[in-house]
Amino acid sequence: MSLLTGQIITQVQKLHPKLIAYEIASALAVLCGAFVFVLGILRLGYVVIFCHMSHSTYVARKLVRFIVDFIPLTGESESNNSYPLGCLTVMMQI
Repeated sequence: MSLLTGQIITQVQKLHPKLIAYEIASALAVLCGAFVFVLGILRLGYVVIFCHMSHSTYVARKLVRFIVDFIPLTGESESNNSYPLGCLTVMMQI
Protein backbone atom coordinates (compact mmCIF):
# COMPACT_ATOMS: atom_id res chain seq x y z
CA MET A 1 0.00 0.00 0.00
CA SER A 2 2.81 2.41 0.80
CA LEU A 3 4.41 1.71 -2.58
CA LEU A 4 1.17 2.61 -4.32
CA THR A 5 0.85 5.76 -2.21
CA GLY A 6 4.40 6.75 -3.13
CA GLN A 7 3.69 6.24 -6.82
CA ILE A 8 0.55 8.38 -6.59
CA ILE A 9 2.46 11.13 -4.76
CA THR A 10 5.17 11.12 -7.45
CA GLN A 11 2.64 11.38 -10.26
CA VAL A 12 0.68 14.17 -8.57
CA GLN A 13 3.85 16.14 -7.82
CA LYS A 14 4.76 16.00 -11.52
CA LEU A 15 1.45 17.68 -12.33
CA HIS A 16 1.38 20.01 -9.30
CA PRO A 17 4.95 20.62 -8.06
CA LYS A 18 3.85 23.05 -5.32
CA LEU A 19 2.05 20.32 -3.36
CA ILE A 20 3.92 18.73 -0.47
CA ALA A 21 4.04 14.93 -0.18
CA TYR A 22 2.22 14.72 3.16
CA GLU A 23 -0.61 16.90 1.82
CA ILE A 24 -1.12 14.51 -1.08
CA ALA A 25 -0.97 11.49 1.23
CA SER A 26 -3.48 13.10 3.60
CA ALA A 27 -5.85 13.88 0.74
CA LEU A 28 -5.52 10.31 -0.51
CA ALA A 29 -6.33 8.95 2.96
CA VAL A 30 -9.43 11.17 3.15
CA LEU A 31 -10.54 9.98 -0.31
CA CYS A 32 -10.09 6.34 0.67
CA GLY A 33 -12.02 6.92 3.89
CA ALA A 34 -14.82 8.65 1.99
CA PHE A 35 -14.97 5.75 -0.46
CA VAL A 36 -15.26 3.22 2.36
CA PHE A 37 -17.90 5.41 4.03
CA VAL A 38 -19.98 5.51 0.83
CA LEU A 39 -19.68 1.74 0.49
CA GLY A 40 -20.93 1.44 4.07
CA ILE A 41 -23.89 3.73 3.41
CA LEU A 42 -24.79 1.69 0.31
CA ARG A 43 -24.56 -1.48 2.45
CA LEU A 44 -21.64 -2.80 0.42
CA GLY A 45 -19.25 -3.17 3.36
CA TYR A 46 -18.59 -6.80 2.47
CA VAL A 47 -16.51 -5.55 -0.47
CA VAL A 48 -14.14 -3.79 1.94
CA ILE A 49 -14.02 -6.84 4.23
CA PHE A 50 -13.29 -9.14 1.29
CA CYS A 51 -10.41 -6.96 0.08
CA HIS A 52 -8.99 -6.70 3.58
CA MET A 53 -9.19 -10.45 4.17
CA SER A 54 -7.23 -11.33 1.06
CA HIS A 55 -4.50 -8.85 1.97
CA SER A 56 -4.33 -9.85 5.64
CA THR A 57 -4.05 -13.57 4.85
CA TYR A 58 -1.19 -12.84 2.47
CA VAL A 59 0.63 -10.84 5.15
CA ALA A 60 -0.04 -13.50 7.80
CA ARG A 61 1.31 -16.24 5.52
CA LYS A 62 4.49 -14.25 4.88
CA LEU A 63 4.91 -13.59 8.61
CA VAL A 64 4.63 -17.29 9.45
CA ARG A 65 7.11 -18.11 6.70
CA PHE A 66 9.54 -15.51 8.02
CA ILE A 67 9.33 -16.87 11.58
CA VAL A 68 9.68 -20.50 10.50
CA ASP A 69 12.74 -19.78 8.40
CA PHE A 70 14.64 -18.38 11.39
CA ILE A 71 13.97 -21.11 13.95
CA PRO A 72 17.11 -23.29 14.24
CA LEU A 73 17.03 -26.95 15.30
CA THR A 74 17.39 -27.37 19.05
CA GLY A 75 20.40 -29.34 20.18
CA GLU A 76 22.33 -29.00 16.93
CA SER A 77 25.02 -26.60 15.92
CA GLU A 78 24.01 -23.36 14.25
CA SER A 79 26.29 -24.11 11.32
CA ASN A 80 23.87 -26.85 10.27
CA ASN A 81 21.35 -25.04 8.08
CA SER A 82 18.42 -27.34 8.81
CA TYR A 83 15.24 -26.16 10.44
CA PRO A 84 12.78 -28.05 12.69
CA LEU A 85 9.75 -26.97 10.75
CA GLY A 86 11.18 -27.62 7.31
CA CYS A 87 8.16 -29.68 6.31
CA LEU A 88 5.92 -26.73 7.19
CA THR A 89 8.08 -24.46 5.04
CA VAL A 90 7.78 -26.88 2.12
CA MET A 91 4.01 -27.14 2.59
CA MET A 92 3.70 -23.33 2.55
CA GLN A 93 5.56 -23.19 -0.76
CA ILE A 94 3.11 -25.60 -2.41
